[in-house]
Amino acid sequence: MFRRSMKAALSVLAVTVAVAGCGSSAATDVAQTADPNATLRYATTYGASSFDPHKTRITSDSIMLNLVYDRLVHRDRDANPIPGLAESWEFADDGSTLTLRLRQDVTFSDGTPFDAAAVVANLERAMQPDSITAAMLAGVAAVEAPDPQTVVLRLDGPGGQLVLTLSDLPGMMVNPNAFGTPDKDAALVLTPAGTGRYTVAQAQPGAQYEFVAHAVDREAVVETALEGHGEAASQNFPSGYFAHNAALDGQYAFDPERAKALLAQAGVPNGFSFVAGASNLPENQLIAQIMQEQLARVGITMEIRSMTPTDLNPAFNRGELDAILTTLTGRAEPSLLLTSYYGQDSPQNPSHDDIPGFREAMEAANRATDPDERAALLGEVNAVVMDHAAMLPVAFAELGAITSGTVVGYEPSRVLDEWRGVGVAAP
Repeated sequence: MFRRSMKAALSVLAVTVAVAGCGSSAATDVAQTADPNATLRYATTYGASSFDPHKTRITSDSIMLNLVYDRLVHRDRDANPIPGLAESWEFADDGSTLTLRLRQDVTFSDGTPFDAAAVVANLERAMQPDSITAAMLAGVAAVEAPDPQTVVLRLDGPGGQLVLTLSDLPGMMVNPNAFGTPDKDAALVLTPAGTGRYTVAQAQPGAQYEFVAHAVDREAVVETALEGHGEAASQNFPSGYFAHNAALDGQYAFDPERAKALLAQAGVPNGFSFVAGASNLPENQLIAQIMQEQLARVGITMEIRSMTPTDLNPAFNRGELDAILTTLTGRAEPSLLLTSYYGQDSPQNPSHDDIPGFREAMEAANRATDPDERAALLGEVNAVVMDHAAMLPVAFAELGAITSGTVVGYEPSRVLDEWRGVGVAAP
């Protein structure tokens, strides 16, 4: 199997936020006069892979998390620390403790009071070895709450960095009622529970990619770039292959008007621009140019950056490209391709995008030993990743082989040629 795909690196998360009626009053006076019924659209190349500030694996998640979590310390425009949920702080003369005095009359979004016990629970969780924030709090030996409005951090190392550190992920306060069990921790990934000005009313991972998918005429790519020798792709596996899910056919049909409508819905009616890398092989360059023209018709500007095949993926993984147009070689086992490109820990997933439901669906498919049952479950995995829409399959190319009359034993394979038994006939 050969596949052309455009792998989007733009990890934008389309989020609808609602004003939290019972949050911190530590916002600016300007925000206090804002219209609570207005819509603020903010475009960013980084979405939230997780709404759990302690367990997220990507520090850039803080861009979105700042909307839903207030922090112990805020920063002014010059990056100096100013009061947040902590209205003041003080180091002991010998540097052995950092004492925080907390604001009063602050609640979490569900009405639960915010107090020193909540801060202790948060910081102890943030210090756990499996937390991305553990290293940021390396100088903290213990956290205590002598009274409801006071928190004492006992230090066993340098602590001068801690005040500003508490304006970042470690200082984001999560409702303690929302963590502490596996089920609660799992729910927190998708549903934040903070004291911030906003709560999440709706999150649509993948919505940002749909307008690209509907703007690409895959049939035209097959007819022009592949000279008709291929199949327009609607998913990760071609028709006739056992992991193909027929229910996905047409999910992202060519529909420029729908693409334009989705752009307008996303707040970018005039489109946007991005940089896509493409290998300098002639066929790949032609596909990139066709897609560039198609995307331009709906207002999307794709800048093509031509690179050698060996340079393409490393550049994408370093974050130098927003997307890549690449050729994927089929694998003997469908799960190998799926985990390679969609698995959170895979090097082919440089943003470590955690697709909701992928891990569970993949595990279910791998537990099945009956071929028919496993084929159906792999189809469900295919549906999960296509709904997420982080990768756009474009076409499956038909690859042929020409042999002379003296070659014997060659049998073409649907996936990977094994070359088993191939030889040259004896004279």
